[in-house]
Amino acid sequence: MSHFLKDYLQQELKQVQWLVAKEFEMDYNAASNSIILNDKVFDHLGPLLILAFSKSHADSKKAYILATAIYFILLGHDIHQQQNNNLTLNVLFGDYFYTKFFDYLYKYDLLRWADDFSNIICQLQESAIIKSQNSYRSLPPVKLEEVIDKDYANICELCSYIGGSLIQLDETTLLKLKHFGKNVGRSIYLSNLEIETNLAFKYLFEASRELASINGFMPKKTMLTLLEQIKSKLEKLKIEVAV
Repeated sequence: MSHFLKDYLQQELKQVQWLVAKEFEMDYNAASNSIILNDKVFDHLGPLLILAFSKSHADSKKAYILATAIYFILLGHDIHQQQNNNLTLNVLFGDYFYTKFFDYLYKYDLLRWADDFSNIICQLQESAIIKSQNSYRSLPPVKLEEVIDKDYANICELCSYIGGSLIQLDETTLLKLKHFGKNVGRSIYLSNLEIETNLAFKYLFEASRELASINGFMPKKTMLTLLEQIKSKLEKLKIEVAV
C-alpha cells in the first residue's frame, strides 16, 4: 500500500533520500559487509504521511527535514535488530543514527519535536523486547495491539499530526488526523503480517470514519486511494484464508 504513496511522492522521497545520504559524516564502507542500510525503511507509512500532507505546500522544507529525522530513527532501529557477527558494530551504527536525528532537529531549529521523536525510540525498543520473547500469534489481543502501536502505528499517528500541523490545520482536525494515522498504521501492519484480518478491517473502518469527518483537507483524495488499496489487500487475504 505504501508503494502507491511512494509513486505519488517520488520527487519528495528522492529529496529526503538525498538528505539522508548528505548527512553521513563517517566512512562506513569498511563496515558494509556487516551493516546493511535497509532501503525498506523508506516504505514506512509515517514519513510518507508527512510528505503527502505537505506536498506543494509552502512549508514543504520542514516536511523534508522532519521526514528525514524519522528515517534516521528507523535506520538506527533496523540496524540494531540486524543479526550478524559484529553486534558491537550494530550498536555503534544504530546509536549513530539515533543521535543523528537530534542533531538534525537542532540544526534546523525543530527541537519542539525532540521529545516526541525520543519517545518513538523508546517505544520501538519496548516493542522489540516483547517480540523477542513472543510470536505474534501467541500474544493476547491487548498485548498484540501494544506491539502494533509501539512498533509502527504510533509513528503514523505522530506523523499525521506533524503533517497536519505543517499545513496549519486546527486542533480538532489534528486530533482526527492522529486517530486516522494510528488506525491506518494498525491496519497496514496487520495486513503486512497477514494475520488478524478482521481486526485489520476494524482499524481500517475507524481510519475511514475519521477521514470522512474531515472537511477541506487537500490530501483527502490521496488518503482515500490509500485506504482503498489496503481494503483490496485485506479482502484478498481474507479469501486466501477462507480457501
